[in-house]
Amino acid sequence: MLIYGATIVAALLIILLFVIFKSRKKALEDRKKIAILHDEVYHNVRNQITFVKRATDETENAQGVDLSGLKTRLTSVEKLQELVYKQQETGTIPMKIYFEEMCKEIANIYIPDKAVEITATTNLVLPKESATILGRIISELSTNSLKHAFDKVVSPKIGVELFEKDNAYNVLHYHDNGSGMKDDISDNFGRRFIKNTVKTTLKGQLESYNDQGTHFVITYPKNYETLN
Repeated sequence: MLIYGATIVAALLIILLFVIFKSRKKALEDRKKIAILHDEVYHNVRNQITFVKRATDETENAQGVDLSGLKTRLTSVEKLQELVYKQQETGTIPMKIYFEEMCKEIANIYIPDKAVEITATTNLVLPKESATILGRIISELSTNSLKHAFDKVVSPKIGVELFEKDNAYNVLHYHDNGSGMKDDISDNFGRRFIKNTVKTTLKGQLESYNDQGTHFVITYPKNYETLN
């Protein structure tokens, strides 16, 4: 009887091990399929961005129009896409790298003849959805600085800080050492976009002021998605 019971237990263990093996094998196959699909999507998107950027350059040269704004937005998307690809296991974005690489590329578009010191201070890693929103805001702010603030500045500087506050909020602080704001935040499209995004999407607050350059401070709840 004891031998019979042991035989049944052994048989059940073999069946269980077989099921686990099959499950793991299928999971690995699924992960490989997802990775292949992820690679295909990444390279397709990258190729399309490269094509559009090349077409933008050709249009600028042929027709003499300024398409810097379009190239800036393409750069923002391109950098985010690269980081999403590199972080595909976690699906999160290291914001320090994202901010710095994006701002450097945008600086090369607007003032390639000047060395812009760009510093991002943060250890936060955010989901790609949140990273996209903050990236668009920093893209607009840095574009405005590079276009208007550094004409008389020998050593341009852009700084970005992102940190947690009271375990419930994130604070994004953007600043430059340029000539400062000359108009109200509601006076141009880029600033209207920022103001609307902070209010309606992030459910946050925006403060802007001049102090040896332009400063924008955005405070928003970490759970903003549940408030929409």
